Amino acid sequence: MKNDINTVIDIKDASIFHRYSTILNNVNFKINKGEFVYLIGKTGSGKSSLLKTIYGDLALKMGSINVDGNEIKNIKKSELPFVRRKLGIIFQDFQLFQDRSIAENLIFVMKATGWKKNKMNDNVFKLLSKVGLEDKANRYPYQLSGGEQQRAVIARALINNPIILIADEPTGNLDPKVSENIFKLFLEINKKGTTILMATHNYELIKKFNKRILNCTEGRVEEISVNYI
Repeated sequence: MKNDINTVIDIKDASIFHRYSTILNNVNFKINKGEFVYLIGKTGSGKSSLLKTIYGDLALKMGSINVDGNEIKNIKKSELPFVRRKLGIIFQDFQLFQDRSIAENLIFVMKATGWKKNKMNDNVFKLLSKVGLEDKANRYPYQLSGGEQQRAVIARALINNPIILIADEPTGNLDPKVSENIFKLFLEINKKGTTILMATHNYELIKKFNKRILNCTEGRVEEISVNYI
């Protein structure tokens, strides 16, 4: 169980593995409910591996990762989908079904997570309205711009009202203006109480929208000030 009711991610003495090697050692940090935290570091520094370990896609072999009262190392594979419902996961490469409309992409997740059929269409409209895509529900991903596809991915991540959004380089393939708009959307979501952990290398926007920063460097994770970027 959590030691602090305000803590939603609690990592103690964790070693993060990538394939067969340790990429991060002795990782220790907490993230409290409602925080917005950047995770930065060079390519290959362990950002994505750390995120994958937090949401259970990579096994934790040493140390402890507690997500909203759930010790990741102790969760059975069959139980993992239920824990992940507390999380919204946003990938850089979108992972949208290209042969389904944006509405159908959202409905697919709703069906998989037990939504009642009579509530799905209303929720699709509400979610797409939140991200400014209410008029694109029937478009297919290939008919949308990169920024619009990322907004659709954010809408998908919000389906089950997660307490934490985990985003892995959500603006990595977007131009500067679109990237700034996506950052602003995350800030709006955070203001409504959702905790956000975002891996990013977009240092210009980090400086513009200054939040807490964790830096993956030389096998460690350390908290730094925006002045060190």
